[in-house]
Amino acid sequence: MTVFAIVDCNNFYVSCERVFNPSLNGKPVIVLSNNDGCAVARSNEVKKLDIGMGSPIFKQKAIIEKHGIHVFSSNYALYGDMSQRVVQVLSEFCDDLEVYSVDESFLDITSTRTDQRIELGRAIKATVKKQTGIPVSVGMAHTKTLSKIAVRLSKKSPKADGVLDLTDHKHHDRALELTPIDDVWGVGWRYARFLKVYGITNALQLRDADKNFIRKKRSKRNPVDRGTERRPMLSPGQKPLTEKKHHRVTEFRETRLNPFRTQGSRDHLRHTGRRKAPKGAPDRRHGHCVHHDRPFQAGKFLLQHKVHAPCRIHQQQPRNHPGCPDRP
Repeated sequence: MTVFAIVDCNNFYVSCERVFNPSLNGKPVIVLSNNDGCAVARSNEVKKLDIGMGSPIFKQKAIIEKHGIHVFSSNYALYGDMSQRVVQVLSEFCDDLEVYSVDESFLDITSTRTDQRIELGRAIKATVKKQTGIPVSVGMAHTKTLSKIAVRLSKKSPKADGVLDLTDHKHHDRALELTPIDDVWGVGWRYARFLKVYGITNALQLRDADKNFIRKKRSKRNPVDRGTERRPMLSPGQKPLTEKKHHRVTEFRETRLNPFRTQGSRDHLRHTGRRKAPKGAPDRRHGHCVHHDRPFQAGKFLLQHKVHAPCRIHQQQPRNHPGCPDRP
């Protein structure tokens, strides 16, 4: 069975600032967004002060002055360079590497023996810290979702000390019970609010929920089951190949001037299919082509021959004759 390991840089933006300014170690630090409006990275000292992610900085001025918090503007060139250094170190431990974000990467460690996984995680943590100065945490599990839960718990457990292996099923129930529904990968705040209404407040309750209920109300797949499929891992710097398909259904309606002339209605453009006609409404999908003296239906034939419907003045001639006011 496939085993994934996720390497997550702790408070990445703050850690990058501390690498080049060691005097900030152990002090509260905040890194701001592009326009210096919101907090996008916080040190552990700041998190204890209940300053949330994305919190507007102008609302926290009193707390910043009281606790002497160091505030920095974001430096994305620096963060991108440090991220590449971390990925380069990780590539020495595993060939199957997927860069998920600027501070997270998935490793396929299926070939690693069970009794050597914790040792591998501690080696990764120590090597990245030594060569880049960035502290990281490692979580391991059979799915990517469980590995993200593992790395989250590893940061909060003194016993785990930044490395946690959740490949053993006997630890799943306890780990899922400790994970709030808001922290499950793939569950946004709207979906979390919806689930809480039905009494689902943690990942364990979500896993044990009725699958028919989940499919009916929201997604076709339970978010806890994400990551079970086998996907090709990406090498550092390789861009994923994505295939997007766009489907559009266009309906036609008749004009008041000419019942045989139809035009596309932007109000009827839908990705889900045709809008149902009201009960008892006439069928407007059929007409009569004067030029060919035969009936036609909406579709390709209509698009090709709709110019041959009679004009409102010259009823005996096609609408495309010279001088016709309805000539398209």
